[in-house]
Amino acid sequence: LLISSSRVREQHQLLYPELKFSCNGSVTKWIYGAVNRSATGELPEIQIWRQTDIDIYTKQTFSRVSANETEPGTNIHEYYPETLMEFQEGDILGYFQPHEIESQIVLYGQRLSGPTNLNV
Repeated sequence: LLISSSRVREQHQLLYPELKFSCNGSVTKWIYGAVNRSATGELPEIQIWRQTDIDIYTKQTFSRVSANETEPGTNIHEYYPETLMEFQEGDILGYFQPHEIESQIVLYGQRLSGPTNLNV
């Protein structure tokens, strides 16, 4: 349960080992919270990671997100990857957020609650 979130202002690479996919498939849409800075620059990545050994994860695929608001005036966005992001059972979710000053979009990240994450 995610109770609180805030903008990710610094550059971050996070993995969520508790958010394991329970089947094989493809990601066709992401819904996320973010602030669209309407600037040019880097884009955050939504990622699929696979555990290859104890405490060793390898990035399998990623997609840079764009900011398409689903409801005007909100910070809720949905994104359809141009290339399907395929995953296998046991793969986990991750994301990369460039530094706020260098990013077109600033994602919201969990704060105080929600699944455990690894800041790598």
